[in-house]
Amino acid sequence: MRSAIRSRPPLPSTPMPVRDELGRDMLGYITGNVPQVYVPQVCDIATLIGCVAGAELAGMLAAAWEHGLTGPQLADALLRVVAQHPAMLGDPVLWAVADCARLAADLGGERAAGPWLVAAQLVAERHATWGASNGIDLPATAEPLRDLLAQACRQPGDLGVAAIAAAKFADLATEVGEASATLHLPLLAAGLRALAPVRAEYAQILSKIEPLRPRLAEIAELRDPAKARAFVEPKFRPHLVDGSVDQAIKACLRAAEVGIPHELLAQGLCLGAAERLLRCDRKWDSDATVDESSTTIAQLVVLASAVRQLQPVAPPAAWLELLLFTAGLIAATAPLDRPKGVGSDLPDAAQVQQTWDHGPEIAKIVSHLHAGRGEAAIAHLRAYFLLVLPEQPLCSQLREAALSDHGQPALEAARSIAVMAAAVDDFQALSGNPHRERVLAAALRYLAEPEAPRSRLAVIETALQRRSLGWSSQSLLRI
Repeated sequence: MRSAIRSRPPLPSTPMPVRDELGRDMLGYITGNVPQVYVPQVCDIATLIGCVAGAELAGMLAAAWEHGLTGPQLADALLRVVAQHPAMLGDPVLWAVADCARLAADLGGERAAGPWLVAAQLVAERHATWGASNGIDLPATAEPLRDLLAQACRQPGDLGVAAIAAAKFADLATEVGEASATLHLPLLAAGLRALAPVRAEYAQILSKIEPLRPRLAEIAELRDPAKARAFVEPKFRPHLVDGSVDQAIKACLRAAEVGIPHELLAQGLCLGAAERLLRCDRKWDSDATVDESSTTIAQLVVLASAVRQLQPVAPPAAWLELLLFTAGLIAATAPLDRPKGVGSDLPDAAQVQQTWDHGPEIAKIVSHLHAGRGEAAIAHLRAYFLLVLPEQPLCSQLREAALSDHGQPALEAARSIAVMAAAVDDFQALSGNPHRERVLAAALRYLAEPEAPRSRLAVIETALQRRSLGWSSQSLLRI
């Protein structure tokens, strides 16, 4: 199929359909001399993404966008591609689709095409690695979205992957429209079933929460806005990052029992996950003998943000279970920290002259990020806030900066997009919190220091040793 597309003749002056082996029109090519506009069907775009990638796909989709393809249509096509692999709802590439959709909506106009086409490229690249359809038949109908969100909260999967998928699906549903989102609910239902099983370490955290379900059902509605002043986030955070799993769960449970608003608990969770990422020791990235690495903590940041986003839409009792699970995960990953006192503090703000022109200051942050100078990027970020420059253009350009993956594989590029999107969303949700800059700082530090690749030989040798000696994988999680 790919060779048939590449061997096409020069573009004619009339629409020329490109057909697959079944004779279905994949994409019509037109030139400026043709008065009519050809808008490809969603199913044609999905077929196209499934068999073409790289610059060729970019050119085809750019032509389609110029002549009428819309973001919701493309999102619908991408979900049709994913429907061949429901378990891939847990892939960071699919999370990046929702994040790119939100960025496109913020940018609007001609600039909206960029994020959408990046999302399509990522899906096409990952689709090539997923292989042919696994033949899973999606159910004809599915539970309402709220019920599926409750299921994801109670069965969050490894590192909360099912909960993240549900949050991203709900986010994307606002872009494709309610009617289209309803058509894709069977995909979400199948994906949640595929993502539900968890490793033993995560199952231990869930086992601590299960006996609390009756109590959570009783206190789910105990939310008193007057108690907001009683919540001191700097005192809450140490229970998450310095305490045990039991202490983290107990702190969240106690806060919910006294009526602390759930949105404040979610915000505290986001700050706790960011703090864990700031403390993360990157030495684990090159250690082939352990299961966890900085990507584990990066996913915690995305999960904490998903918990915050699910808070208004998920059933309160189920949401509290997810809150406790995520708090336990943040505490359990403490062994991945740097040695105490090493590198967890933020650098001082850079010395800059007072200015009201935010453009050059944002450019400094982005240039340091792209150059891999994370500490310098954080220093200029802190200076930017001291200058009291506008936050909205900074947030938009940081989102865009994450799209510049500089040739990273799709998986790493998508994870970078997801981490930055989570950080920006949480930063904006934490308006008024004096510590919220730490959320953006954590994302900048992570993106500026890409995960060091593990030696293929070391990975292979370790796998052979484990196989021959009967070793089990070593996990650093402290349950």
